[in-house]
Amino acid sequence: MSAERWGQVLDDFEACLVEQERLLDEDPYAELVAFTPPAGLGPMPLEVSERAGQLLVRAGQLGDRVASQLAASGRQLALANRMAGDAGDRPAYLDQMV
Repeated sequence: MSAERWGQVLDDFEACLVEQERLLDEDPYAELVAFTPPAGLGPMPLEVSERAGQLLVRAGQLGDRVASQLAASGRQLALANRMAGDAGDRPAYLDQMV
């Protein structure tokens, strides 16, 4: 695959990252669509490898941001569950003759 074709794929990947960052800026719970590269790209030409590396770092930072948000959401859920009380303290089912 040519450097030109790879350049287009990297342009598409960067556009996807920009969109994901924008969505997270607007709503930390936004649903993100993953980038899927086209099949049959073949080996990456050396002339685009530096740019690809930069985009990979950027994608990793975005992944860290999402992981941090997931962890914060988990902590909030755990706190809400603790504040609601332990489910073991309340009967989940009551069998009673009428």
